[in-house]
Amino acid sequence: QSAGELDDARLVDGLAGESTIYRLRADAPPDSSGAPQLKPKVLRFVLDLSGSMYYFNRYDGRLDRQMQTAAMVFEALAGFEHKYQYAVVAHSGDGPCEPFVEYGA
Repeated sequence: QSAGELDDARLVDGLAGESTIYRLRADAPPDSSGAPQLKPKVLRFVLDLSGSMYYFNRYDGRLDRQMQTAAMVFEALAGFEHKYQYAVVAHSGDGPCEPFVEYGA
């Protein structure tokens, strides 16, 4: 074909003067089968427990907002254990992450 997306396998032919080095790419139809989710999605939440979170919390409430957001997310995931597995870890910047909630707990 003489227009469209370049065909990687025909680039050398294009250098030799060939004009039909393009291919027609068709989009795959969306999967509308409605099949149930077989495996749960795996999520990992990382919370910031650095000293700045505690220090600046009195100015802008960032630590309070993080705790409220985490509680909101975990409440929203309650009852969907068959669809989502999650773990919660915290990182302070001083060492490796600290696990709070393990997958499937």
